[in-house]
Amino acid sequence: NIEPYIKAIDFTKVNGNMSYSPDDIKSNLNIATGLGELSICGRVENKENITMSAKSNEIDLSALIGHEKKWGKTSFDIKGDGFIEGNQLKAFGIDGILNKLTYQNYAYKNITFNTYGNGNEYSAEVEIDDSHLQLTANATTNWKSASKHIHLVAEVEQFRPHTLNLTTKHPNTNFSGDIHVGFTGKNIENLEGELCIENFRMESEKETYTQSPITFSIENEDEQKHLLFDSDFMSAEIDGTFNYTSLAGNAQMFMHQYLPNIISAPKIVSKKADELSVFVNIKDLSILEKVLELPLKMEKPGYVSTYFNSENNDLSFNASFPAIAYDQQKVKDVEVIIGQSNDSIECNVKINKEFGSTPVDIVVNATGLDDHIKTNINWSNKINDLYKGHVGINTFFTPNENYGRDISFVIDPSEVTLNDTLWNIHRSQIDITEEHIIVDNFKIENKSHHICVNGQVSDDINDSLHIDLKEIN
Repeated sequence: NIEPYIKAIDFTKVNGNMSYSPDDIKSNLNIATGLGELSICGRVENKENITMSAKSNEIDLSALIGHEKKWGKTSFDIKGDGFIEGNQLKAFGIDGILNKLTYQNYAYKNITFNTYGNGNEYSAEVEIDDSHLQLTANATTNWKSASKHIHLVAEVEQFRPHTLNLTTKHPNTNFSGDIHVGFTGKNIENLEGELCIENFRMESEKETYTQSPITFSIENEDEQKHLLFDSDFMSAEIDGTFNYTSLAGNAQMFMHQYLPNIISAPKIVSKKADELSVFVNIKDLSILEKVLELPLKMEKPGYVSTYFNSENNDLSFNASFPAIAYDQQKVKDVEVIIGQSNDSIECNVKINKEFGSTPVDIVVNATGLDDHIKTNINWSNKINDLYKGHVGINTFFTPNENYGRDISFVIDPSEVTLNDTLWNIHRSQIDITEEHIIVDNFKIENKSHHICVNGQVSDDINDSLHIDLKEIN
């Protein structure tokens, strides 16, 4: 649909000259539109040599691109040349300067670039000399060759994302650092190389944060892959015989076996088997707090360990974190174990959470098979004013042809103790469909108090939910 673009351009006036001969085509045009003015010159000599240029003192990209809130006015001066052989562009070079490029209501200044390509090798260089963004970058690749490579070097001397209106975080803060990338390989499956971030520095009026080098590398030996991430805050290692293109699908198929109506089968079932092991050692999370402003802290190191074999339908996941705090909320002795048990998928979670000054041990066990998830939740504070409980919930997912699935929660008879007072939770059921929610005998009671809920909620005004309370404050 080109109508929005025609409306954005509003009007077009063209003046200039064009000439043609079998060995020489030339054009020199000045174009005025509702978005601004543009000068374009071009020439083709001997049907093989191309030169061109485009220049505008100011043109409004926002209406043309359709993102008025993001893009704005720009000015540029671009030149290029190329070589044609057999009606194919065999080589080209483009260089120019963006005197102004407006994005997110900030006008970037002094952006220069040049590119070159010859059908096999491509290169690009960019330099930005703006008062709030100063960087240089160059890259080369030969993505059409049998043995491909990509190399990138970027040096950032100044980057102020808050001033550039890219984020509401980090006011009056400058980032700097260097990035080096070098990868080779015939395709993504045999990619090898390294990415390195060095000299990272974040400096504000209040503090300066620096980060030692961060590296990510890939090595291949026969069909074995070895991926390594290394830094002073975290290290990770992945080893195995697997394919990047089939791994997600095989993992999805693995879970589909246990919960077919919750997790659909992949559209393409891979015939390739994947086997890998993952180990992550998390030493410190201060980089998340400083750079992303996430109030997440680790008082002690933790780890994550995973093994997956799609051919044998084997999965094991283990995670342990001695102490984690998120925005003043602390949890201790966190353990997560996922694996198979008696033909079902099972997840066990243990944590210790303080409620006020009282530590409470919480244990959650969940097993899944045939669209049925059985969950048991246990907690206890192990002190005189006893606070403990056990709740069992069975969740059933039933396919529905009209809108996907219905969900039923069946609550087993359970017990909860609050301040040494025992409360009984009766067996009940809650059904959720597209048309209604049905609550059948949801009841919590002790000797002198109770809460009882029955009924149905839907768009029908005749449906009702009955709530019976006795001595409940």
